Amino acid sequence: MRVIAGSAKRTTLKMPGQGKVRPTADRVKEALFSILGSGVQEAQILDLFAGSGALGIEALSRGGAYCAFVEKDKRVMGTLKKNLENTKLLERAFLINNDVYKGLKLLARRGAAFDYIFMDPPYGQQLEFAVLEEICSSKLLKGRGIVVVESHKKQMFPDMISSLKKIRCEKYGDTLLTLFNNPTIQEEEEIRCE
Repeated sequence: MRVIAGSAKRTTLKMPGQGKVRPTADRVKEALFSILGSGVQEAQILDLFAGSGALGIEALSRGGAYCAFVEKDKRVMGTLKKNLENTKLLERAFLINNDVYKGLKLLARRGAAFDYIFMDPPYGQQLEFAVLEEICSSKLLKGRGIVVVESHKKQMFPDMISSLKKIRCEKYGDTLLTLFNNPTIQEEEEIRCE
C-alpha cells in the first residue's frame, strides 16, 4: 500500500498487525480521488475508523489543508502516526485515539467542520447508519461537504439518512463507495450507482 499522488507520492504506508485493519485497495483509493478531483486541495478532512490513515494521508498529500484522524486501537494509531511521519504530513494532522462516537463529540465541542468526511468501518457490523446520524446531529459537515462511506458491496443505503442525501455510489470488486451531501444546502445531483 502506498500514496498514489501528491507530495508523498510513492511513499509506502505501514500496515498494522495482521487482521487489525482491512486496507482500502489502491484502485479504490485512486477511483475515489478521481471522483473528488481538485476539491481536496485546501480542504478540511475527517478520517473515521482511520486504520493506517491511507485515505486521509492521500488527501493531505494531494493538498488537503488539515485532517483529523479517529482510530480507537492504540497500536493501529501508532502505525498511523508513523505513516504521517514518513510522509512528512504529521504537522497537518490531528490524532484522536478514541471510539468514533467520542471522537465526533470531541470535534463537535471544538466547533470543527469538514469539507470531506471519510469513513471505512469494519464490514458487517452495521455501524454506518448510526455514525452518519451522529455526523448530522453533531453538525460536522460543512455546507458543501461530502461524506464518503466505504462498505461491502452488499451494504445498500437509502436515498436519505437523517439530513444526508445519497448522491453517488460506485462498486469496485467487493467494495462500495457511497457519497452523501446535505441537500438542504447543496444543489441536488442525480444519483449514479454503477
